[in-house]
Amino acid sequence: MRITFHRKIPVVLAVAASGLLATACDSGAGAVEDTQTTDAHAGHTLSHAAALQAPANARDAFTYNPRLAPVGAEMAIEMAPSGNSTTFSLEVTGMRPNRGYAAHAHTDKCAADPAASGGHYQNEPAPEDGSETPDPKFVNPENEFWLDFETDAEGNGSSTVTVDFEVTDWDRPRSVVVHSAQKTSTAPGEAGVSGDRVACLSLPHSH
Repeated sequence: MRITFHRKIPVVLAVAASGLLATACDSGAGAVEDTQTTDAHAGHTLSHAAALQAPANARDAFTYNPRLAPVGAEMAIEMAPSGNSTTFSLEVTGMRPNRGYAAHAHTDKCAADPAASGGHYQNEPAPEDGSETPDPKFVNPENEFWLDFETDAEGNGSSTVTVDFEVTDWDRPRSVVVHSAQKTSTAPGEAGVSGDRVACLSLPHSH
């Protein structure tokens, strides 16, 4: 059963400080069981502010590198589970023109600290064996959401991926992070490597 609920949340951002609206989806009637799925949408405008000047409630979108994610750039994401698959879309406007960007869904929400969004969301999490070398068995576009895109002459770009697994409201990505690399690496020992985090947009949740 799919439950769709829309809520607009005005927020102000830090390090990428701006006013923006987020559209969340949930049941509006208490906890959602983990067998239920929801669509999720978020759209935000990025601007720059010193972290120490950021409002305490800034929490949903950030730019960590205004040169690569300029003031006034916009990010919009949509996640739509359906059956045994999930479609994830990313659109950007006002980024650097004629440039590639690596981008992925991440496990946690954005914050002023670029590392706060955690690692890549994985359908089958990689085992915690202490290894620092990415295992391509888990770090790959079939087990994660890879949303690499290229911008046009106006700095606009988009990407859409569909994976063969479904996420629930209780176990799904919390954000999308745009990285400095122009493409996600697939080289041996470097699977998923994509450079510094330059921007982050949180997915709203019902809980």
